[in-house]
Amino acid sequence: LFDGTDTLDVGSYSAPFPYDWNGDGKKDLLVGQFVYGLIRFYPNVGTNYDPVFNGYELLTADDSIISLPFS
Repeated sequence: LFDGTDTLDVGSYSAPFPYDWNGDGKKDLLVGQFVYGLIRFYPNVGTNYDPVFNGYELLTADDSIISLPFS
């Protein structure tokens, strides 16, 4: 997968999950990171059949970045 023109890379042991996070009818990509426990949200600006991801946001709750690091 690509993020714009670069390979989508969140580090080792990523956990991708396709889901329509923003409710626009297109499956976005949520990707959890192993070491730091951050969750990236890649909005799909393409279609479900030809998805395009161009940038990401870290998921937050109450204006704080969600972090679920391993222990």
